[in-house]
Amino acid sequence: KELNDKSCPFLALHPGTSPHPGEPFACSREQQQSRPQLTHRTPTFTSAEEARPDMRPFSLLVVALALVAAVGQADPVSKALSGPPSEFPYHELPQADNNGVSADSAAYFINFSAATPTWKRTLSVDATQFGMAVYSPVLTHLSVTLVGPDGNAVDIASSATPVDFLAADDSSVNSQFTGTFYTVTNAQPGDYVITVTCDDSVTGEQLMAMLRAKAGQDQHQGMVFLYNDSPDYIFTHLTDYQTIVGKSLGLGTRMYDAVMHARNNFSMPPTAGRDLISDANLEVVYPDGHIEVTPMHDDGLHNDGAANDGEYAATFLPSQPGQYVMQASLSGNNGKSDFIRTTQHFVQVVEQSLQLTGNAFASLHLLEQRVALHFEVAATANAASQNYRIYAEVYGVHQKDKSVRAAAWVSTITQVQKVRGKQVLTAEVDLAWFAKAGVQGPISL
Repeated sequence: KELNDKSCPFLALHPGTSPHPGEPFACSREQQQSRPQLTHRTPTFTSAEEARPDMRPFSLLVVALALVAAVGQADPVSKALSGPPSEFPYHELPQADNNGVSADSAAYFINFSAATPTWKRTLSVDATQFGMAVYSPVLTHLSVTLVGPDGNAVDIASSATPVDFLAADDSSVNSQFTGTFYTVTNAQPGDYVITVTCDDSVTGEQLMAMLRAKAGQDQHQGMVFLYNDSPDYIFTHLTDYQTIVGKSLGLGTRMYDAVMHARNNFSMPPTAGRDLISDANLEVVYPDGHIEVTPMHDDGLHNDGAANDGEYAATFLPSQPGQYVMQASLSGNNGKSDFIRTTQHFVQVVEQSLQLTGNAFASLHLLEQRVALHFEVAATANAASQNYRIYAEVYGVHQKDKSVRAAAWVSTITQVQKVRGKQVLTAEVDLAWFAKAGVQGPISL
């Protein structure tokens, strides 16, 4: 637009210069000449109509859906990220079966009731030295005894040491527990019996009331961990990282020799050992406290790889949102003695608050040199109050050979909004990425 002696149509691009933001600036020709100039890189479009300034949508071909994940309920965050196609691999979802937890221990969930404020369990020890940790929100009201394979009581009081609970990613769970660690040396391999009893000063009803008051529910009554000084380890992984109500979720697990496969030296899951597995179970503690046990299989039909390869797996359908405790348990014989190994996974399951419909459209912001990509979503009522992270890989058509080529990746944290009457999540891409890649529209995602 032309500049005259009395006004400069910067329209409040420089806040504070005009006493009335949004109105033309009053300035001299010298002031006009000293102002910074806006330089524009004119993009190339496939047709004149696509270059119209009324923000008509690009022609879109949706090749692959963007990943949308709920990231919590917080104030809106406006942060746009982007990068070159060479960084596409950095954003790939990891394979769930390549990332797992290793342990030489076994865990047991303590379960009391008002009628039975005593818990007893058999522990399979396959080493000549072992450790045992007992955790509970009401540990100060509990007493612990241990009986060995010969039927005699084992002295554990002399080695009792206070410990912190670090098994959960959720600090609110960790803070609920206090623990005591016991060490047993010169142990005889075999079956030991542990008994955890509420002291006489507290009734069963009072014990349950204290658990509800401290843990908020009956889910976290306590745990016992048994640590065997043995090379027989368990390796367990989630079957999926999409932890959503109604979507199949489970664990895959195997035994392996820690001497042959040092846990910090392999980038792939260890080879399953030849231990004779006699029992394999998936134990799930639901958010409301009830426990379900599902047998794990090695038949090639339960997300467990090939049949009889030493990999066991089982799945279930989470029916409610909240924190789940998932445990894989393997027991059997290693050729010398019976053993049991477990791993625990604290998993947060959320409701599916929105889904991509597969439709998308774009708006051109020529002055800002950007294209807004609008991904249509089917959202529930509570989706409007949540933030989501959206990621997309953007492609265009090469100006010379007309081949489809990658231009950039874009990502942002945003909320559901309405554009042209549609519920959408929006991410923006700078036109400079198209120029750098030598591509133009139509855009594919």
